[in-house]
Amino acid sequence: MLREIALAVSQSWRALAVNIGRSLLTMAGIIIGVASVITIISVGAGGQSLITGSIAKVGTRTITVLAGASDENGPPAAAQGILVTTLTYEDSLALEDIPYIEGVTAVYQSTSTLQHGRTTLDVSYEGRSPGFALVDGLTMRAGRFFTAEENRSAARVVVLGATIAEDLSPSGASPLGLLRERVTIGEEKYTVVGILQKKGSQVFGSPDETIYVPVLTAQKRLAGVDYIQAVRLSVTEDRYLSFVQQAVEQRLRYRHRIAAGEESDFSVRLVVNALNMVTGITSAVRVFLALVAGISLIVGGIGIMNIMLANVQRRTKEIGLRKALGAKAGSIRLQFLTETLVLTVLGGLIGTALGMALSYLVAVLARRQGYEWAFSIDPIAVAVGIGTAVVVGAVFGYSPAKKAAQMDAITALRYE
Repeated sequence: MLREIALAVSQSWRALAVNIGRSLLTMAGIIIGVASVITIISVGAGGQSLITGSIAKVGTRTITVLAGASDENGPPAAAQGILVTTLTYEDSLALEDIPYIEGVTAVYQSTSTLQHGRTTLDVSYEGRSPGFALVDGLTMRAGRFFTAEENRSAARVVVLGATIAEDLSPSGASPLGLLRERVTIGEEKYTVVGILQKKGSQVFGSPDETIYVPVLTAQKRLAGVDYIQAVRLSVTEDRYLSFVQQAVEQRLRYRHRIAAGEESDFSVRLVVNALNMVTGITSAVRVFLALVAGISLIVGGIGIMNIMLANVQRRTKEIGLRKALGAKAGSIRLQFLTETLVLTVLGGLIGTALGMALSYLVAVLARRQGYEWAFSIDPIAVAVGIGTAVVVGAVFGYSPAKKAAQMDAITALRYE
């Protein structure tokens, strides 16, 4: 039996080599299908790692308090275009003495213009409490963060993100030359007291492209408001996250005079919950897209079946001659089925290589844009892709092989 299979494989290779162009066209559907599955799963894994990595950089021991009530798994009020002014800077101060909290920062975000010399930029600025570096895990390349006294006095000081500092610097000049320089934000002059270390591109905004001012400076001088949009807290250990979350909710409900049974006018969210939710969603999307791409494997199988049926018709006299010389129906069926399997396996291997190449190209392009894109090929995805191609070949190749095996030798020899 093994010798017969080896002979069938050898004959299949010779038959396919007779017309390489036709063989490649026959395999096209399988190649595209397997390449699509490999590429989608690999690119999906890279995108998932990028998104989850960006969330993880915020810190898995981080809690965010958002203005406005919303479901824990739903979008915050601000994402729905709703302006909520119930959260204040004083609320952030009231949370600082809760046990197991190591850092608290108020957050007010908006946009303005930034000018230095002849360079003017449209920038995103964030008003923050002095402890924001600890909460966000930011480090300084040069200079310092602003102080509590500078925040209390609404001082005109600013910390620049790495990319902003580079964009403001004259061509060829070091961004560090901006330290202690005066820049214009809106219509007022500010002193640059620090320049952040580069953190790289992120999905949800990058500190490299942000400038930071004291939160009271943002409220009183830049925006003219008395509210903030969020409070961010870092917790000393993971095991205290639930305790701190409950303590924050109780403290703010008390401060906002919210009676029992009434809905809060804020929402408290754990970053680790957001990370788990995003991981689940992106995994489901990857599987769905892979299944959609897998449909092309079925289309490729139908194409192979049609080509093999035409191949059986073209080789009718050969089949008749083999039967006349004593070849059994099983041997002929095995040969044509083997030819189909060889086509699908070869197509699967080419498709796998093409999928890997495309995935690597996407990873390289993403990294050139500054994203921390992980290139990974799941061995299970490769096995599923090639395995599915083999199953498709066996299923769709059986009909042509059966037709060839059932031919009558005399009728086949007379075929013109």
